[in-house]
This record gives sequence, structure tokens and C-alpha cells, in this order.
Amino acid sequence: MIVVAFYLAVSVLLFFVRPSRSWQKWIVSISGILLLVLYVSLPCRIYLPFNVYVQATEALHQRNERNLLISQQDPFVYGAKRDHIPADKEVYVLIIDESLRNDHVSLDGANYRITMPRMGSLSSLTRYTNYYANGVFTMYAVPMMVTRATPETFALNYREWGVQQAFSECGFKTVWLTNEAQLVSDGVSDYVARGAEIIRVQRDMDMPAVVDSLCNQHDKLFVIMHLWGNHQFYINADENISRYLPDVTTSDAVRGEDMYNNAYDNCILYTDSMLMALTNVLQKKQGISQWIFTSDHGEGPIGVHGGAHGYTYPYRSEYHVPLMIWVSDGYKAVYPDHVNNMKRHKEEPVCADHLFWSLLDMADIGIDSTLQQEGMSVFGDTLLPHKRTLLLPDGKSIMSLED
Repeated sequence: MIVVAFYLAVSVLLFFVRPSRSWQKWIVSISGILLLVLYVSLPCRIYLPFNVYVQATEALHQRNERNLLISQQDPFVYGAKRDHIPADKEVYVLIIDESLRNDHVSLDGANYRITMPRMGSLSSLTRYTNYYANGVFTMYAVPMMVTRATPETFALNYREWGVQQAFSECGFKTVWLTNEAQLVSDGVSDYVARGAEIIRVQRDMDMPAVVDSLCNQHDKLFVIMHLWGNHQFYINADENISRYLPDVTTSDAVRGEDMYNNAYDNCILYTDSMLMALTNVLQKKQGISQWIFTSDHGEGPIGVHGGAHGYTYPYRSEYHVPLMIWVSDGYKAVYPDHVNNMKRHKEEPVCADHLFWSLLDMADIGIDSTLQQEGMSVFGDTLLPHKRTLLLPDGKSIMSLED
């Protein structure tokens, strides 16, 4: 990109600033234009950020279509019910991180430097190794995490409400907790969170205290936490927690690849601390509790100018994201089969298509048989084969992830 920009700049200067022979001026300028055309015709991962205009246009079109469909929608009902309702208090939490690559999440330092030491200390934590996101933009990925929508049926998320509606039908208080910095969500929470109370906080670390307060007020609680996490520009950290220095938040030196990687990993350490605070809150409560942690999408290569996501032909690191599940002793006692099944499936290929069904199943919630899809829950006895696909940034094209 730098070479192209330099070449074009020289061409313009030669044409307008330093007059020379006519044929020389035209050859240099035409060559620059041809080079630009060739450049932008290559795969998008090469010509970022030239794809920004195209993708922004597509995103605006999708947003207008979304708003139209939502305006025509009636309240949606899942017909949700539970055959057995535990007498204990119940708290279920879905934590959605931002832009978190799976290969930077290390609990023990085996394959990468440790970025989640606190999670590594939890004996009741199960980590999935082969989980893929369904999109590389928040506006596409998050709706497919909490509704029945898939890359092939994405518009379904406009017509049907999120999984919190099913919990609400079963008597749960439902809350969508989001960071005020979540401007990138492009209004996602404003419609995906329909039916839930929306609470905004200033920092991710503020969320466990909110959950604590909610637990004291409600016996049946379902919370979705949408973090700022590892979104650009990797500043969601705490200097008292950060251990990889210097990074872009602590040094005025020329920024480079190492500093951006340090900053990215320090954000993970911050999230690790927040997850431990949440776990401590739930452990202190009597009853049944569980959380599921994952990311809406990952991040592309982190280089001398930082990282990005949303390439037209995404890198694997953009859709290979972490999935971790923690369960309390109370949950193990009431749902031992769920726990055993969840552990048994941890190395199987799963994706965001499975998340909606797993969220229902973890609380033993069933929905209308006409909407039900069997074999899609990681808590179920059987996890049926399922083709994983990715909705590309244009919001229309679909890429197979099985190749």
C-alpha cells in the first residue's frame, strides 16, 4: 500500500509540478492508475483499507434493511417452557468479548505466553478447542450468537427476538449489560436485546458488581454481557494488571508490532481479571450458576500498525475464537449429565450456530417443536454433524469453513 501511495504521489507531482515531455507525463500517470486498478483487484486482505468504502456502503444498506424489517415486526414468542424448575436460585451469564483471537488466549503458557492465568486456576472450567464465529463484523456476528439465525438465514434475526425472550417466558429476569464504548455495535443491542433490560457501564470491570446487585434482587436471572474486550485500539486494560510492556498505552516510543501485541495481550489479562471477579460473585451465591464466554469474532494479523478485522477473505484468526464454560457446584449437582456432555464435546467442531441452542439447553428450556432443532447443544447427549459457514463482510456472501 505504501509503495502504491508513493508511486501515485510521484505521478501526480510529475504531471502537475514538474512539466516534462508530454509522452513522459502521460506514461507515468497512466502507469500509476493501472497499478492502482491492479492493486484493488487483488484479494481484499492485500488491499485493506481500500475495501473500507465498499464494506461501509454494504453495512449501511444492511442497516437500512434491518431497520425496515424490525419496524414491521410484531413481538415474538418462542413458546418456551421448562419441564422441571429447580427450587434453587439460578444465574446464567453469556459473556461476549470483542475481537478476541483464540491463539492469543493461553491459560497455562503451553502454546503462547500466559494471558488468562486466573482462568487457568479454575477447576470447573472447560475450554473448547475448535469453535468458530459466524461473522467477522459485530453487526453480523452478535445477532447470530443469540438468535436462531445462521449465515444462510441471517434475516431471521430481524424477525425473531433473542434467546433472552425464551428465558423471559420461563420467568427469568433478563438483562443486557454493555460497555458504553460499544459504538461499534452499530445499534445491535438496541434490537437484539429486545425484551431485556439494557444497562450500560463505563468499564468492563464494572459488570460483575452489576451482576452481584441483580443476583440479590432476582431468584431467576439471565444476563448477556457485551464487553469492549480486545477491540481496537487495544486500550481496554489496567496498568495494575498489565504485564507485557511496553505497549501502546504506556510508551511514547514509535509504535511497532511488539507493542501492539503487548497491548492486545494486556487487554486479555484485563478480561481474565474481570471473569474471575464475576466467578467470585457467582461462587458466593447459593444455588445454580454458570457462565459461557466467547467472542463475536477475532482479529487479523497484528503488525506494525496494529490489527484489524473484516477482511473480505477473512484470516482464520478472525473466526477462530475462544469458547469457555464455567459451572458452579450447584449446577453440577442438579445437571450432572449436562456437565458430562459439555466436557465430552469440548474438542468437537462447533460454531456460533450451536450457541443459541446450548444457552437454552443449559437451563433446560425447550421451545415450540416447530422451531426446535435437535443435536445442536453442547450440553446434549448427541451433537450431530453440522457444516460451519461464515457470513462475509458484505452481509450476503457465505464462506465454508470446512475446507
